[in-house]
Amino acid sequence: MRIALNSLFLDEQHKVLRFHTDVLGLVNKQSIPLKELRGLTVVSPEGPDDLELVLEQNAKRRPEGNRRHFPNRGIPVTAFAVDDTNQEYERLASCGVKFTTEPTGLDSVTIAIVAGTGGNLVQICQG
Repeated sequence: MRIALNSLFLDEQHKVLRFHTDVLGLVNKQSIPLKELRGLTVVSPEGPDDLELVLEQNAKRRPEGNRRHFPNRGIPVTAFAVDDTNQEYERLASCGVKFTTEPTGLDSVTIAIVAGTGGNLVQICQG
């Protein structure tokens, strides 16, 4: 699994970190103290020098538009590139992950949408 897009805003930072590391198999790269918050990032073990996914803790600045607009319309805020969407879907489903969209072919790509933690939808895609 490779990080393709990036933008996660969340309320329970450590719960979401555990989901991304323990279930999705990403690696925690940075944990930076930022006053009362932490700057946490995860990367793919297949490309640890690639794009980092920032797990941004909501604080005073709450991205209400993002958190309420995207999940209600079924639009993922993050996408992960995978070699085989069907295989990754089966693996994640066996870990108890819930999906809003099962693997679906769209032109030259196959996608599935994960009902991710923290109120964010996450897409896995092949192609």
